[in-house]
Amino acid sequence: IRVLGVGGSGSFYDIVQGIRFAARLSNDAPAGNQPAKRADVINLSLGADGVACDADTATLFSQVRAQGSIIVVATGNNANRPTSTSP
Repeated sequence: IRVLGVGGSGSFYDIVQGIRFAARLSNDAPAGNQPAKRADVINLSLGADGVACDADTATLFSQVRAQGSIIVVATGNNANRPTSTSP
């Protein structure tokens, strides 16, 4: 399920709605527009600044897991790399 536009444009809201859709949880898709079966694996690959999930997002991930979907998340697609002052 693609939720971001060309060049990765979109919002966190769009991502949440895509996750909810894939897991067959309530979402903003038109009535009757649900996948025939929930996704077994929801794979997210996003750029991030290392910010932890807020309580609402953590609850969403718990709901998705309770539906039986596995969530895999890779971050760092914005090419940020940790820096170190150690030699």
